[in-house]
Amino acid sequence: KQVVVASGELFSDALSAGPLAAQFGGPLLLVRSGELPTATADALRVLAPDSVIVVGGPATVSDSVLAEIQAITGAQTTRVGGADRYEVAANVTRQFFAQADAAVLASGLVFPDALSGTPLAHAYGAPILLSTATCSSPHTTAAISVLAPAHKFFVGGPASVTSSTTQCAS
Repeated sequence: KQVVVASGELFSDALSAGPLAAQFGGPLLLVRSGELPTATADALRVLAPDSVIVVGGPATVSDSVLAEIQAITGAQTTRVGGADRYEVAANVTRQFFAQADAAVLASGLVFPDALSGTPLAHAYGAPILLSTATCSSPHTTAAISVLAPAHKFFVGGPASVTSSTTQCAS
């Protein structure tokens, strides 16, 4: 009865949303920034969820799309956004994975490695947090600090994700 919605145009929010949808045992549905595709609207009608979590800020899932989702479903709809992809991932972690004992870290710039980390994240009940090859976002570093996971999995080689705690310049 829970559905997670993210942009199908920007991979990073969908990466953060994947483990969340898996945790709920519900689908991850994709939208365009300013448009609710017919297939997604039809799926929302059929699923008739009790709650919808929209992952991404208004730039990736517009307020008008969020309002359309609410109108179609009548469900409690919650947005988890942030100033950038790193903060969105950190906010998903804080709100829905506060008790996780593991975290998956992957590139916030290229998607293939991170996409392959989704089953790993699901297996461990872990969030996917985003990084770069050379530094860690302050949002990611803060989320890891608060979560203090016993296990950290870095998905991808050193050309895509760093295990360093060196923070990126703001």
